[in-house]
Amino acid sequence: MAALALVQEGYLSHANAAYLGKVYTALDRGKLETLGFSYPPLPLLLLLPWPSPWAPAVLGALALGLGFGLLLTEARRRSEPLLLVLFAGFLLSPAPFYLVAEDLAQTLGLVFLWWAWTFYRRWLDEGLSFHLFASGLVLGAAVYTTPIALPLGLFFALGLGLFRRLEPPAWAAASLVLLFPLLSTLFAWGYLSWTFTGETAFLYAALPKETPSLGTVLLASPAYLGMGLLILLRPRASFLLYPVPLLLFLALPPLGFGYTLPLAVGLLFLFALGGLPRLALGPRIRAVGLGLALLQAALGWALLPSPEPPPDALERAIGQALAQAPPRSILADDRESYRLLAWAGTARPFLLPPDAGFTLALSAPSLYVDRVLVCPGAGALYRRYGEDDPPGFREVWRYKGCRLLERRPS
Repeated sequence: MAALALVQEGYLSHANAAYLGKVYTALDRGKLETLGFSYPPLPLLLLLPWPSPWAPAVLGALALGLGFGLLLTEARRRSEPLLLVLFAGFLLSPAPFYLVAEDLAQTLGLVFLWWAWTFYRRWLDEGLSFHLFASGLVLGAAVYTTPIALPLGLFFALGLGLFRRLEPPAWAAASLVLLFPLLSTLFAWGYLSWTFTGETAFLYAALPKETPSLGTVLLASPAYLGMGLLILLRPRASFLLYPVPLLLFLALPPLGFGYTLPLAVGLLFLFALGGLPRLALGPRIRAVGLGLALLQAALGWALLPSPEPPPDALERAIGQALAQAPPRSILADDRESYRLLAWAGTARPFLLPPDAGFTLALSAPSLYVDRVLVCPGAGALYRRYGEDDPPGFREVWRYKGCRLLERRPS
């Protein structure tokens, strides 16, 4: 409800606006296959039936509801009410709200990773290969939302022999059961993208590029640190997997894979819940659990950033006004003006880089379009007309670095 209220006030995150811009462009141009091979594909495909600024918040809330249901099931299976106490601290922090409002892909990714972890834990408890295979399938879906899923799956396979005593052949067989659905999903996506688009969608870069420091992530994750100290009191070989997310947070940014603070906190919280040992709930354990939950909520409010950019009703009004223009009458670059495209609710008025006439219109706008929308970025449109008006055009308005240029009446 809070995320929907923000949208009503004119809020739309950069990530969700970029997803909507891609969906509108694919729908208007009739190139739906591009959605399946643009990263992240799963949020784009989920937005396809209902492309709207409201849709990411609604789908994100439904995904978090599914995650909460999985948590209830796991707490009931393991008879661990402390799981619910710790999760209450996470819910009371702004992290769930931030995820729902900011990035549909990261919300889906966190829920998928938790789902895969629950299957993994069931294999540890019951030893059924089905649970390993199911964990690999869910990780395969998670790859379509967050790049963390692939290395995490590899570490899951590495940890099979740490959690249970397995001979090398059994360890290799169990790893194959886990990794086969994950890797086959990934390579099938790469092959199909090459077949339909001529490009291999295998190595991908994810939004966002900027990442928080590891110190900030740890400071905002008291439940993770507390459970780590508790596990250290009862050391086992499986503890070697506990710091895996920290290794990922160190290794992924140099490779170009970013993450937000709420996603990092959520992933560490997932490991804290999954690594929780069976405990007799005495008064001391209850007090520690309640203290960690309250600390998780308090530090979340202190450290997690406010959603960016702030609500802007004027930006929404500008986008809706641009939507009234004739088809292909506005020269624009959807990689830079995606926010206005998302608020417009259609790509029909815009002549974009994927269109055949974009290059010609870029060289001589007055022959092909009535208006030019220039937003800051690294594209050819901004490099050419970021500061200088094309011949025969004048600036109509400028807002947040974007300029609308209109052809002078003859």
